[in-house]
Parts: sequence; structure tokens; C-alpha cells
Amino acid sequence: MEAMEIGPDNLSDFRKQWTGRRILDLIAEVGGNLLVTWPIGVGKSHNLDDLVEAAIESSRYDLVVVLLPTRRVLNERRWIKAPPRNLNIVNLRPRPAQSCGDDVNSQWKVFESRSMGLLGRSILCRPCPSYSRCFWPRQFGRNLQGTQVIFATQSHLERDPSFIFQLRMWTGARTALVILDEVNFIAKSIKKIIKREHIEQLLSILEKIENVD
Repeated sequence: MEAMEIGPDNLSDFRKQWTGRRILDLIAEVGGNLLVTWPIGVGKSHNLDDLVEAAIESSRYDLVVVLLPTRRVLNERRWIKAPPRNLNIVNLRPRPAQSCGDDVNSQWKVFESRSMGLLGRSILCRPCPSYSRCFWPRQFGRNLQGTQVIFATQSHLERDPSFIFQLRMWTGARTALVILDEVNFIAKSIKKIIKREHIEQLLSILEKIENVD
């Protein structure tokens, strides 16, 4: 991306020049990985919304995943405020910790620290008396089949490096565009120790889940 000095006199021209469609084309030109380092105030958020729209309209991707640093930033997105009726858009909301209660919350922290959300939803959520009324566990798994756009906070990816792979598997998407906004954590090294007992627990729960919607 060529260097350009941005000021009050040319800010409008800059925004007109760098459309969502142009960014989408540039992503293709560079092989799929693009870092945008625009300063604050030039229209990154507006361009992000345009990029999501351009990606869906182009049909280049089966799935667009937008990961944002906070719920506040997420809730300001164009398609969160006014989602198109003809698209399957999902806003992955956080776990309702207050409804879970202190005891279950403390257990959830263990599962989340080990990136074992799937196991936690089976062991902790299914026996819960509020399970049939709770929105949270039904956001994941087969219920995401055919989803075209997913908005979520970056904490999902920070806790579980395989999060994008899981989304592709759940949605059935072959091609996915992942948009990350202000991701300092992505520069961190990832090291994880998986114990034998955790693998055995996972295999056991996967066998049970196969027969459950």
C-alpha cells in the first residue's frame, strides 16, 4: 500500500480512494494477508464495514469473520446495527456469567483457560436447568451452518487459536476472510501443554456430541 500524507485537506479524497472493494482487491493481489496501519481518525471503522460488505457481494468468500477488541466497538458495526434481511449474520455474544452462578463460573474459568469450550458446554451447560432457555450454547456448533458473517470479540481467538478452524467447520465454509482490528495479542507466541487426560475427555465428549443437535 503506497504511502500517503493524510490531512484535513485530503481526508475526504483518501476515504473515497480507499474503498472496501479496493482493500478486498489488494488482499487478493498480495496473496491473502494484508496489514493496514492507518492512523486514528482516517476512517478505519467505516472502511471495515465497507470491506465486509464488499467481500460478501463479491462472492469470493463463503464466510467473513470480524474479530474486534471490545463489545462496544463490535456493537457500532454497520451490520450489527442494521443487518440485511437476506444474509445470515451472527453476533457471538459472551457467556451470561451472572446466570451461570459463582460455582459454575469458577469451573468455566478452568475450561476456558485450557481452550476447552466444547467440553465445558457439554459438562457444564447441558445439566443446567436453564439450558433449554439459554441462548449461549446454541450460538456454536451446527447452529452456525450456512452463516455468512460472524462478529465476535478477539477474546475467542486469544483463548483458542483453533477458533477460526472451528468456525469454518461449523459453518461449512470453504473460503473465509478474517478481519482483525487492533490485535496486539497476535504477536504473542503460543505454547500449550495438552495432557493425556484432556485428550481422553475430549474424545469422550465428541462421541457423545455426535448424536446431539
